[in-house]
Amino acid sequence: MTGHADLADPALQRVGNRRVTIRYRCAPATAGAVIASDDQEFQRAWIDNLSRGGVGLFLSKPVAEGSLIVVQLKSPGDAIHHLNGQIIHSSLREPYGWYVGIQFLEPISDETLDALL
Repeated sequence: MTGHADLADPALQRVGNRRVTIRYRCAPATAGAVIASDDQEFQRAWIDNLSRGGVGLFLSKPVAEGSLIVVQLKSPGDAIHHLNGQIIHSSLREPYGWYVGIQFLEPISDETLDALL
């Protein structure tokens, strides 16, 4: 049929929000840290958003997409949480540094999410 979109086309099916979990904005200057598995380098991170499935954060140096990483977050009660993840995307966002999207290897619990927010 002329003039009709082919809804079987996968490119047309990707319209909308691809996120599986709700992301929550973190307070400005929420600090954390990351340790990349390939070089064991510790980097300070500034957390932008958090969900059960992942975290978006800023780093001063890039880390390769696909890298396994440990995200270290401190809850207001001073408990430290170590969350294993994989870098899904990374892009330079001047003047803030590298914006990195991390998918957790296992979703965090609602209780852990509440404690960290």
